[in-house]
Amino acid sequence: MAPRRVRIHVTAFGAFPGCADNPTAQVAARLEAQGGLASVEVLEVDARACQRRVEEAVRAAVCSEPDAAHLWVHLGVATDMRDKAIVLETTAANEATFRRPDISGWQPTDARVDAAFGGHHALRTALELERVARAMCAAGLPVVTGADAGGYVC
Repeated sequence: MAPRRVRIHVTAFGAFPGCADNPTAQVAARLEAQGGLASVEVLEVDARACQRRVEEAVRAAVCSEPDAAHLWVHLGVATDMRDKAIVLETTAANEATFRRPDISGWQPTDARVDAAFGGHHALRTALELERVARAMCAAGLPVVTGADAGGYVC
């Protein structure tokens, strides 16, 4: 059996209060210029709009190439990080509590992100991100793994 084609999709974020020039948008532009990605999109920091847009993108990608393996890489920025490092997040929280409103003014508290995951409060990736982080560190990049992407739109 032939290996499945892997299609990589990248999302980044635009400006939000406290981050007028989001560096993830710049990284996304550079990745797009290099080519080879299935899609690159910079999203507004509006949680409900992001969720709708990502769901639409996933459906469209899977419908257009149902036999491919689709991998989404979501780029976020931590404005409060003390150490300058790339953080590969291993866990996604299925709960939203924002310390500040998103750009549409929405500020949820204990809101379920995706009801399809039932009572699961967190989802852990099956990707071996610790291994990826070690390889990136060996290449000279400041990389760590994390288990909390924060309580904002990411």
